[in-house]
Parts: sequence; structure tokens; C-alpha cells
Amino acid sequence: MEQLHELIELSGVQINSFNNPSYHSEYIKYVSECGIILLKETRLSPAASKVFSVFGVNPDDTESNQSAEFNSRLCYLAKSNPEKENDLVQRMIHQHGHLSVFGDWTVSLLIVGISDECLKELLAHHEIHVSRLTSSNCKSQGDFANIVFRVFGTEKEQRAQLENITFTMNQLHHTYGAASLSGLTMEQRNSLVPGSKISACVATASLKDWHKFIIGRYGVAGNEYQIRDLAHKLVTLFNTQYPNGIFFSHAEYDRISNKAKLTI
Repeated sequence: MEQLHELIELSGVQINSFNNPSYHSEYIKYVSECGIILLKETRLSPAASKVFSVFGVNPDDTESNQSAEFNSRLCYLAKSNPEKENDLVQRMIHQHGHLSVFGDWTVSLLIVGISDECLKELLAHHEIHVSRLTSSNCKSQGDFANIVFRVFGTEKEQRAQLENITFTMNQLHHTYGAASLSGLTMEQRNSLVPGSKISACVATASLKDWHKFIIGRYGVAGNEYQIRDLAHKLVTLFNTQYPNGIFFSHAEYDRISNKAKLTI
């Protein structure tokens, strides 16, 4: 469990403590937001620069934008003409809607602080590929004294959630007792804990598909709070890591989410 705590802190999220005298342990640990760490992404090979130069791809742009520009020019076998063209990547996105030029640039993120309950949303719709997640048979996940829970909403709502978590965890100890719990497998112990317990997972998608994910998940309609929280954090991360590329501003995603889908 210490490793999970370290991952949370590395992502920039603070672990908080809820002190309730009725709880068997000193306090309940919780977070009120998720954290994201960019782990890995597609990289250009040494040969790419020579290939890209055939079409006059801008070597000073980001690697992901160079890749997108090459994909665009390969489609039409069109060489760059600086006197007639300006920012091909942006024109392909906003004017023509050809987001497929970003379809081969993949990014893997470590997502921590999302609850087991909400993790279903990342798995169920196949919008992104979740390659690894915290196992329910993990020994540290069965350490009841160090489990971290996810709460959200207003301060009053968060307190209500924490009080209910405290009640549930107390019931587990009063009902089973330490002796009974020690006789269960880690997977069985974990199955008793509320779905608000957090996990960590590695999620992978192309820049195009991350963009589509944000469009569908940014708005309030039909989306869980934690999923919206994740989508909002993705906008900030991707605009920082991939400037002047495929990603929109918060205001633009808010405008189009669950309203008008782009041609993708």
C-alpha cells in the first residue's frame, strides 16, 4: 500500500485524513481528486527526419505534430510550400476534420485516485485501452488500515461519504473480527471493501482517441463526476504536453461536449 501512496503523491494529489472516534483505526485516508502521470508515448525513429524532409515537414514542431503533418502530406503526396500554406496541422483539424492523422501517436497514462466503482466506466465502453490495473488479489490492497478512498462533491457531501465509509469499515471489523478476516484470501478481503476504494491503472490511447474521449466525457450530461474530473485534467495535461496540436481549450470542450461531435 505504501507504493500506492507514493504514486498518489507523485501525481500531485494530496492524501487527506478523516478522524472519526468511532473508527477502529486512527483515521480514514482519502483523496478528493485523481492524479495523472504521462508514462510513455510514440517516438520518432532516427530515419523519420529524412523521410519527413521529403515533404518539407517542419522539423522545429513537436514530434507528434511532425508525425501528423507527414501523415497529412503522405495522403496527397503534397510537399510543403511555405509561401502558400500556414499551419497545416491546425487546418487539417479545424477546417477539414481529418483527426485520423493523429491516430497512430499513442500515449500511456498512469491514472491514480479513481475509485474501483468508477473504474468500470473506463473498462466498459472501450474508449481507451486499460492494460494494467491494481489487482484485487494484491496483498497491500487488503490492508484495511491503509486503504485510500475516493470522495467527491461539496464539503458536506464528502463528509457524508466519509462517515458512511467509516460505518461500513467498522461493521466489517465488528462482524468478522481480525481472526475471521485473516482466514480470508486477499481477493475475498478486497471484495468486502466499499467500491469507493481507489485503484491505479495504465490507460493507453492515440491522441485522436484521447481527444474523442474528452469530447464525450467533459460535460455533465450522462457522465459521472470522477470521469468528468479525469477529462478536465486530461485537457490541462495534453495542452501542456502537445501545444498547438489536436487538443482544444477547456471552454471549447465545454461547448461541444455531448452536443455537436466533430467529424472523426
